Amino acid sequence: MILIGSGFTGATAVHFGSNSAPTFTTDSDTQITAVSPPGTGTVAVTVTTPTGPAATQPQGQFTYS
Repeated sequence: MILIGSGFTGATAVHFGSNSAPTFTTDSDTQITAVSPPGTGTVAVTVTTPTGPAATQPQGQFTYS
């Protein structure tokens, strides 16, 4: 999954709900490519950086299908 947002430089974690992404790559300050962990429903996506949580779009949500 490609995450679009801002402030991703130095990202230390990506979470889909309470589950950590098994792998992710910070492509740029505005884009991360992440593998979603197993899950169900719609969950919040959060990116953790050294300065705290970063903003993700659209609305920081991921829906498992």
